Amino acid sequence: MHDVLDAGDMLADELVQRRESGYDVSGVEGFVRDALDAASPAEIERAHEALEATDLRDDWPYVEPTALEDIRRRSRRCLSCLRCAWTTTPFATGSSARGSGDVRGATSASGRGVAP
Repeated sequence: MHDVLDAGDMLADELVQRRESGYDVSGVEGFVRDALDAASPAEIERAHEALEATDLRDDWPYVEPTALEDIRRRSRRCLSCLRCAWTTTPFATGSSARGSGDVRGATSASGRGVAP
């Protein structure tokens, strides 16, 4: 059974979360697994620190800011783009009025994908 207060369970979950969030965990995955096998609190803590130090993969297609000001800045820019696309872009139906609101495949100003 999973224990949310168990450091080993949290480390295993964080490994999955970081991988699924676009972080390159390949360099620390073995270290994390070894720490989980050892079940030593000190090893688990060191593995968690190593995992937190990983960087986003270069090929990660989404822009997902974490700092509050970055989120606010990106939100204003994205809302402006969506508002424009919503009211002026012709969609598959041929209508230039309000669209479907589907932004799949949209890209940000940097050319990276916008997370759905």
